[in-house]
Amino acid sequence: VEDGKAYVGSSIIELPNANKDTKTASVFVRPHQFEITRTAKNETSLKAKVDYLNPAGSVVKVDLSTSEGSPIQAEITQEEFAKLGLKKNDSVFVSLRQVTYYEFDI
Repeated sequence: VEDGKAYVGSSIIELPNANKDTKTASVFVRPHQFEITRTAKNETSLKAKVDYLNPAGSVVKVDLSTSEGSPIQAEITQEEFAKLGLKKNDSVFVSLRQVTYYEFDI
């Protein structure tokens, strides 16, 4: 985190309530907070590959890996899944629906 921005791979994510001090941080995102698209939504979208799909249930679980090799576990609705027509090994873009930043010392 630097100057209120998180640098994740080649993407920069604005953190509205972040301290302006530079520090190393871990980023945790809930699976339903990811948005998967076929084209980049904006400059913060991460390019990813679909590794695994589990369409059972009310949400579809999608395991992805970024171009840097980082794993992402996302959940999308059945409607989004049908619209995207996702298959294993598809190239997609991942962005965050909502960014919430919490700062704490461990």
